[in-house]
Amino acid sequence: MAIRKHPTKKGWWQIVISQGRKKPQKVYTFQGSEAEARGTEAEIRGIPLESANHKVVELANSFFDWYAIHRAPKTYTECLRSFALLIPILGDRHLSYLHQNDYDRYKTKRLDDGVCKRTINIELVYFRAFLAWCKDHNYICGAAPKLFEKKYTRPKLPVVLSKVELSKFLDKLKGDKKTIATLMAHCGLRRNEALTLNVENIDIENGLLRITGKGGKTRLMPIVGETLKSALQEAIEGKARVEYVFINKDTGQPYKNIRRTLKHTAKGVGINKRIYNHLLRHTFGAAAVSARVQQRAIQDMMGHADGRTTQMYTQVAAEVISTEALKLSAYLSEKSDLPDTNKTSD
Repeated sequence: MAIRKHPTKKGWWQIVISQGRKKPQKVYTFQGSEAEARGTEAEIRGIPLESANHKVVELANSFFDWYAIHRAPKTYTECLRSFALLIPILGDRHLSYLHQNDYDRYKTKRLDDGVCKRTINIELVYFRAFLAWCKDHNYICGAAPKLFEKKYTRPKLPVVLSKVELSKFLDKLKGDKKTIATLMAHCGLRRNEALTLNVENIDIENGLLRITGKGGKTRLMPIVGETLKSALQEAIEGKARVEYVFINKDTGQPYKNIRRTLKHTAKGVGINKRIYNHLLRHTFGAAAVSARVQQRAIQDMMGHADGRTTQMYTQVAAEVISTEALKLSAYLSEKSDLPDTNKTSD
């Protein structure tokens, strides 16, 4: 904050003005209310006084207009969704008066709604982006929200499919949906990357996929297995380079989601785990670790910006191996009904 209470004088404030990284800060003392201190700070900094008096709700739409231009459509949609929850609690607060107590009230409300701390952090990150935009446009802002610590927001490790389960699962699927599921499970594609794959993204001759993922980053992914290569060759037959590979015959558009098919198929082959699109990508990550693929290669293939995300699959693979080992141990410890072949007959 640029305004802070004076450490010894009650009713006094310290106004801190930064002069740059290598220059000492200037500190002014002021007696009066917090609002008056902020007004004085604005005057010192050469910012119009009205910049200190806006409410959150008064600037939100301008921020949304900017955000729509500078962020991906999905990120913009998530921002709007988060602000629909933030505005009822923070919307009437003046920017310059924002305090951690305001954010604590929001956290408490969302926890009471049964929302996990990780989701609340994501929502508050969008508010942080709003405050950063406000500061860039010379609006005086109070405190930015403190997030829940990482130790409270780590996602649970996914329960992935074993090698046997995955084989049974994919064998049961048919047509385009089998190819889409295989792309996620054998190549680590995200749901939308697989569903909206273009013909021009596929290089059959060299056995490569060119995938544009999060943040517009492009990566190369090998087409794993001759069966998948043949299925993709058949899927793109007769299609133009700019066409989608997989089209829902009912809508004439790419599939939006195939989760219902995945759940029905898993149930049909006796898999009781929670099944969803991204689970197949998780299964790929765990399988790559189990196959001793180098972590850097896995990170590149999956398009992870941070190697720590990839490290999760080391833990997942270890859990899978331990679970399978327990099954083997239980099997070997059972009394066998088979005759003892070491015994000699009379």
